[in-house]
Amino acid sequence: MLLWVGLGLIFFTVFWLVYRQMQNMLADATKATLGVAEDIPVNSLVLKYSKKLYRGFIMSIAKGVLKEDKEKKIKRKLVTAGATELLPPLEFMAFKILLGVFLPIAMFAYSFVAKAGLNPLMIVGIGIFGWFYPNLWIKGLKSKRQKDISLALPFVIDMLTLSTEAGMDFMGAIQKVVEKAKVSPLVLELERVLKEVQLGASRSDALRNFAWRVDLEIISSFVAILITADQMGASIGTVLRAQSDLLRNERFLKAEKAGAAASQKILFPLIFLILPAVFIMIFGPVVLSFVYGGGLAGG
Repeated sequence: MLLWVGLGLIFFTVFWLVYRQMQNMLADATKATLGVAEDIPVNSLVLKYSKKLYRGFIMSIAKGVLKEDKEKKIKRKLVTAGATELLPPLEFMAFKILLGVFLPIAMFAYSFVAKAGLNPLMIVGIGIFGWFYPNLWIKGLKSKRQKDISLALPFVIDMLTLSTEAGMDFMGAIQKVVEKAKVSPLVLELERVLKEVQLGASRSDALRNFAWRVDLEIISSFVAILITADQMGASIGTVLRAQSDLLRNERFLKAEKAGAAASQKILFPLIFLILPAVFIMIFGPVVLSFVYGGGLAGG
């Protein structure tokens, strides 16, 4: 037993020293050969520490596994989540391979060498979760980003409406929103629309790209109305005013619906949790007094 422990410590020490020496070399070589972007601060601790592990030969494996059609699908997910700079498609696939394949293999090897007796089903379960964890993480980022865009949209449309009614053209109104509004995913997307137009894209194409990146129904409808109004020669200010009123009515109806749903959701805890506690507090002492008092009187 002591011999195995000693050999394990020696192996771990050698591995750690070699890994520390080659880590920067692998990262630099990967950036040069596979075009990996520079490190960007991330909020996910799993991704933060995984980057140091999958940058190397796992990136090469991911490049061989990642096909063109799969890369397009992953890119769309990353774009809608606003994570293209944080995690390119190639790194996303390497992240999945690390957590879904190499992590279970490492756990199985550790269990075999150290005789830890880890349950194989648990290792398989960790591998399955690790494979789908990047998708769940990206889905969470997408949901949060779309929620932030939905919350910021009414205020942004009001600013666009006021700017256009004051005599500015639509692109000038977007520029004013980008300068004055609080930084949010929606404002950043509008800034990107401005940059695309300045680089030569048409206003319609820039707005369509905006709707494609956000992948939100309300934004797609808004962009479609703006493009139609632009093509028909209608007043943008009138269209924006109508959209502003429509959004306010929709938010009012959603608030009423949420209030009605809240009153229904509270019925379950009220009936099964709150009322029994109230009955116990009120009638409990009476019942105890009757039971124990009657028993003493009968004795």
